[in-house]
Amino acid sequence: MGMKALLCSIFVLVCLGTVRAQTTVYLVRHGEKDRSNPKNRDPSLTKAGKVRAQALADTLRSVKLTAIYVTDYKRTRNTAAPVAKQGGLTPRVPEPGQPSKLVGHLRDDHKGGDVLVVGHSNTLPAILRELGIKKRFGIALDEYDNLFVVRIAKDGKATILHLHYGKRDAPKKKD
Repeated sequence: MGMKALLCSIFVLVCLGTVRAQTTVYLVRHGEKDRSNPKNRDPSLTKAGKVRAQALADTLRSVKLTAIYVTDYKRTRNTAAPVAKQGGLTPRVPEPGQPSKLVGHLRDDHKGGDVLVVGHSNTLPAILRELGIKKRFGIALDEYDNLFVVRIAKDGKATILHLHYGKRDAPKKKD
């Protein structure tokens, strides 16, 4: 991403984060994970994944997050860690496999706030649908740079801005 595009994206994020009548949810997939052991169901981030986690923190630096949600996997917790540290927040782990319950928390417990959700290629599309986003997004297995910004207006209507952060991916395989 060029410097001009990055600055424009950050400007948009800051502007979105300053409108209190709405809730803003930032959704990302975890950073690149270590695939060296296919039997490891809870791998850590690779060096590239750690760089991406810091890029996420840098991208969201101006956003005053009120909460962070992660899954109970190292890769989501480690992706959120730099953001949590800079915001003084402790990530929350919602009930797995319950996107509607998570969205209920986002809508009810964080009205007017800014929330980060770090998920997986197979969970983020369901969360986006539960938030009211009609457009379908597929996330490839080797795709890590998506940043979905969902604004929920007072009337409950959701709109989405699809951005990218960190090093751009070249997707190959769809989930």
